[in-house]
Amino acid sequence: MNYAMILFIGLVGITILMKIVQMIYIRRKSIQLVDYVVNNQFDDFDQQASNKIVLFIFPRFNLDYLMLSSYLMRNDEVRIDEQFAKMFQKRLTTNQQEDLCLKAINYYVSIENKEKSQQVLDYIRNNRNEKIMNEAQCIYKIFMENDFSYIDEMEQQIELQDDYAKASIEYLLAKQYENKGDEIKASYFFEQSNIHMTGSN
Repeated sequence: MNYAMILFIGLVGITILMKIVQMIYIRRKSIQLVDYVVNNQFDDFDQQASNKIVLFIFPRFNLDYLMLSSYLMRNDEVRIDEQFAKMFQKRLTTNQQEDLCLKAINYYVSIENKEKSQQVLDYIRNNRNEKIMNEAQCIYKIFMENDFSYIDEMEQQIELQDDYAKASIEYLLAKQYENKGDEIKASYFFEQSNIHMTGSN
């Protein structure tokens, strides 16, 4: 085996080792950052998230998403708006786009911000993402227009879902029955949603 081949094998080995070390570092740091957010240790989170090594090694979307989650936990409306705007300007994969759009529409309808909700719908429409357009429009209509036209369709879907999906559908059903003025069914589905959400954790 000549020297060039030995050098090549050595470089490949070093590259693989560095990748493994990087993956371990990202995994451990991700767990640490999530723990900071969950436990409301936001000063620690901000310090670690702005660390030069973290900024260099971490996938940009993952770090931006963690930052967004921390701002949502803090109810920091200014930084939430800034972070959504920043992330929507980036080139995203289809899965990233879908995740971010649904997070945004759910947030903005929850604070009854019609203008921002419409901007999210426009973004989805402009990117021609039919997969989440219907879901986003459904959420918008239920929360912003007091719609209850999805009741029959959703009630037929419930039994086919896992607990987490059931909890989401039941919450939307509860809100629709509330819009319809049926407090008994609204209370029932709110309760069922809480039960299935607890069971999915």
